[in-house]
Amino acid sequence: MVRAEMNPADAGQIKVGRQAQIVGLTKKAIQGTIVRIGKQQQSQDGGLVVPIDIKPKKPLSFHQVGQQIQIRILRAATDKAALAVPVSAITTSASGNTTVTKLIGKSHEEVQVEVGVSGDGYVQITPKKGSLEPGDRVIVGSRRSGAVQ
Repeated sequence: MVRAEMNPADAGQIKVGRQAQIVGLTKKAIQGTIVRIGKQQQSQDGGLVVPIDIKPKKPLSFHQVGQQIQIRILRAATDKAALAVPVSAITTSASGNTTVTKLIGKSHEEVQVEVGVSGDGYVQITPKKGSLEPGDRVIVGSRRSGAVQ
């Protein structure tokens, strides 16, 4: 069993039964399942934490006992493959329209999108007006003058 502590602000986003990865000194991820989420408590350094217990799918090695580890918890996922772009490619206008700018040769086109789950610097998108396909190039960031970087 692996016992970890997490920020209370994040604890509401996970559930017992959710999959987790345990990453130790070897940097090799071991799959596990969250089996318990405790009540908020004070940590040894005075902050607030929520303890969680994770059951690894295979036993940890003797050398990993008592070592610092990193826990990765999947908070959300899509049912199937999804189109995703870097978060910095998303623009939201004052009117609330969310767009991605698709690069077409030396020109560009605004594509209105709906955003979904995000992680590791990427966000799922679904085109609403216009088209985006896997492999299309998108513009990431722009200058205040509107010139594309």
